[in-house]
Amino acid sequence: MATQGRRTDPPLEDLLFAEGYRFSFFQAVRLLEHLYPHRQPVGQDAQPSHEVVRFRTHLSLGFPASEIHEITPPTDEEQPAQMTVTFMGLTGPSGVLPRHYTEFLLERVRRKDYTLHDFLDLFNHRLLSLFYRAWEKYRFPISYERTVLQHQRHDRLSLYLFDLIG
Repeated sequence: MATQGRRTDPPLEDLLFAEGYRFSFFQAVRLLEHLYPHRQPVGQDAQPSHEVVRFRTHLSLGFPASEIHEITPPTDEEQPAQMTVTFMGLTGPSGVLPRHYTEFLLERVRRKDYTLHDFLDLFNHRLLSLFYRAWEKYRFPISYERTVLQHQRHDRLSLYLFDLIG
């Protein structure tokens, strides 16, 4: 509650979906995992439709201003949120495929044909999911946070420390 003459800050969830470009990729994924604890974390063995977020790539040849283009909230309880990223993928300015693939995709999207872009996003989703998991693997506070969210007794680091001290 704000004091008289001061404004209240919008809820973090509203800010995440309205201005997702203001967040870093890792921070946004962590926030989505906190917002939807009943869904599966990204990059594990769950089906992509059961995960917290579905990753897509922004189709552009321009240099991106931020890591995230937009974050779309889930339309219903069955669908994950969608995050459109600009920093990694198969196509685009930082993509691994040659530039003419991006130009070809842009031409097809202009004609309202999204099939190839959606197909490549299957691979982009897995690539970004594994990228997030690799980032998370050796960040022990994040591992501890996940353990608390999943209501487990001890995380790996705590078990290692307990083994060390006897």
